[in-house]
Amino acid sequence: MEWFKTYLTDRKQKVVLNNTDSEIDCLYAGVPQGSVVDPVLFLIGINDRADHTDGICRLFADNTSLGHSSNDLQNLQDMTNFDLSNIKKWREDWLITLNPDKTDIMLFESRRQGNLTFKFGQTNILS
Repeated sequence: MEWFKTYLTDRKQKVVLNNTDSEIDCLYAGVPQGSVVDPVLFLIGINDRADHTDGICRLFADNTSLGHSSNDLQNLQDMTNFDLSNIKKWREDWLITLNPDKTDIMLFESRRQGNLTFKFGQTNILS
């Protein structure tokens, strides 16, 4: 098991863009990329994300989809914001960065009933 520990500790990285190298920096979270083990480690790392939501939660690679259904728009907003809040806490606990600007809401309604506000941290997500 020592090989596995050394595989995950004391890792460093640099970024190369347009023939320019960044400084080498230490990595404190995440899984290394480029080996056969990496996808399995990633899945193990995010597998409990769905356990922290009340709605339907589907995971595919690094994408997450949430689903809620309600006849009451306020209830729908509350349920969705509750799950978004739980995902935010989960990602902070596991040092995983998510981009709220890449988060979208898709709302299916038979008729427009009002404006809803969905929040991911301090970011409002428009529906």
